[in-house]
Amino acid sequence: MTANRLLPGSASVDAGDGSEVVHIREDAADDVFDALGSRTAREILSALYEEPDTASGVADRVDTSLQNASYHIENLVEADLLEVADTWYSAQGR
Repeated sequence: MTANRLLPGSASVDAGDGSEVVHIREDAADDVFDALGSRTAREILSALYEEPDTASGVADRVDTSLQNASYHIENLVEADLLEVADTWYSAQGR
């Protein structure tokens, strides 16, 4: 019987001696959890992980407004979960 795994990996995991703990600054952890607190934010992160896109493109893909997508993208960037690859402006200068 195969167990479902959250992340891909080998079948066996070296548990070590128990002293290996991932350290994250408390303020950084707060930013990450705050940014991922919304289902829409998680959908945006997942969609952008699958295929990079513009804010308007990802808004369409997750069925939300451009304003809402921009809000969540900004939070994800501030939490270091996303990185802006490029910036370009439309013919209207937006």
